[in-house]
Amino acid sequence: MTASVARGIPVADTHINKWWSSGRPHQVRNGDIAVLVATKSGKVMGAFEMVGDPVEDGSHPRDPEKWPWTVLLRPLVLLDGTLAPLLRDYDLIAPHKYVAVEDPAVAAKLLHAIHPSL
Repeated sequence: MTASVARGIPVADTHINKWWSSGRPHQVRNGDIAVLVATKSGKVMGAFEMVGDPVEDGSHPRDPEKWPWTVLLRPLVLLDGTLAPLLRDYDLIAPHKYVAVEDPAVAAKLLHAIHPSL
């Protein structure tokens, strides 16, 4: 996670450890677990722990006015697409924005499919 700069952008300023949003993400708070989903395929590509509440800091490296809100993330698991579980296998769809998984049993099964330690 401390790899060299790719395309001139430090890893610390990528979606590996920051989630940027155009509006305040009201559903999330410090300690929550988020999953990264490929929108078209519905593949779950990773799991992250939120390591802070959302802040309006304008830290997006290319468009801070469009993406003023930041949530700091700690990567837990990043998956290769060939190993990634599909949301549809859990009766979930890939949203274009963040959504909460309301059923705790479904959330637990999904996290376990990403990695048994989650």
